Amino acid sequence: MADDNVRGVNVLMKIILEGKIYPVITEESMLVRDIENMFPLSLSMKGNGKVEFVSELPEKPVNDGRHVSHIRPNEVYYYEDWNVLCLNYAEDDICPYYVSYIGRIEDPEFSDTLSKAENHIEIRTER
Repeated sequence: MADDNVRGVNVLMKIILEGKIYPVITEESMLVRDIENMFPLSLSMKGNGKVEFVSELPEKPVNDGRHVSHIRPNEVYYYEDWNVLCLNYAEDDICPYYVSYIGRIEDPEFSDTLSKAENHIEIRTER
């Protein structure tokens, strides 16, 4: 998990990639609720470095999320400066930058699938 200051958790968000559903264990926050209120979404995501895929969200959510500078595989984040949802498949220290933690995907196949993908993926998100 992103750090030890964990809030309550839910399993409301789902990411569908290559026909497989990956439940996301999310934290309770206005950030998560605002993003989930945009669902369902179909997103074209682009590779960013060798750690993540990102896609701009259609609206800017309220960002009261937990800020982290150390990202981990199978975790979902929000980067406010670009208004993007981030799906991570590798660990990295991004300090002095930070992202806001949304949740994690328990299935290790998720980050493996992302790491083998070309520079572009299509996902669907829903509750």
